[in-house]
Amino acid sequence: MFLGCSNVIAKIALNQLPVLFTHGIREIALAQTLLALTFRKAPWNEVRGYFRQRSPALLFVGINEFFTANIGLMLMLLALSKGPASLVLGLIGTRAMFVVLYSTILALIWRGALGEEVSLPTISAKVLSVLLIVFGVIAIAL
Repeated sequence: MFLGCSNVIAKIALNQLPVLFTHGIREIALAQTLLALTFRKAPWNEVRGYFRQRSPALLFVGINEFFTANIGLMLMLLALSKGPASLVLGLIGTRAMFVVLYSTILALIWRGALGEEVSLPTISAKVLSVLLIVFGVIAIAL
């Protein structure tokens, strides 16, 4: 519900502001919100521990947050600026299909990376669930 509201409001903002500026404002607001929530000693100690241990998780989080997630968010804002919100957000609803695809490939290549069971029944259940979501999005869009 909140993400839906956020995207509709972003569409309104994109009628007046450029994509990169809108994305920048969203990221700054998110960073301030998350920073305010971490002014406790425990989160700072955890972060320091990750750096001390040179955790590979930092590399994955860094690549994801600085590149993958930002590119995805900017492309979504670009699509919202060019097309109707209902169509763009309907297409974004199919992202579950890509999450299942990517996570299954990653889990098959790197066993235990996601902490998920990789078997034919679980993959079949995920694919069936995604197909239901995608068909639901298509039905709503029609």
